[in-house]
Amino acid sequence: ASEAERLYDAGDNKGALAKLEQAYAIYPAAALLYNLAFAYERLRRLDDEQQEMRGQARRINYREADSVLELLQEARFSHAGDTIEGHRIRINTEDNSIQAGSADTDERVKMLIQPRKNNDSQN
Repeated sequence: ASEAERLYDAGDNKGALAKLEQAYAIYPAAALLYNLAFAYERLRRLDDEQQEMRGQARRINYREADSVLELLQEARFSHAGDTIEGHRIRINTEDNSIQAGSADTDERVKMLIQPRKNNDSQN
């Protein structure tokens, strides 16, 4: 876990998260689980306009090899005033694409999309 702390302090949240997951797989201690939950909470991204993207769920999985963050069970994702809620939300952290829904349930996905300001002036 000390390597994870070093990475976290250096601002490498993804690297810290990967190290914590490796340590927890070897030794599933409660302290490591707490650190994992804290690392996920801190795993937030900024888009190209420096607006924060946030997610929460009962369970969060991050697959570094695929660059996929998966929010499961009571999942919620918000960005720039837009909100998505559902059983499963999958976010590709490379291209910021989002998939929401579940193959296991017929639970609906709830979305609130805010209108965007048009940068082109129209008369």
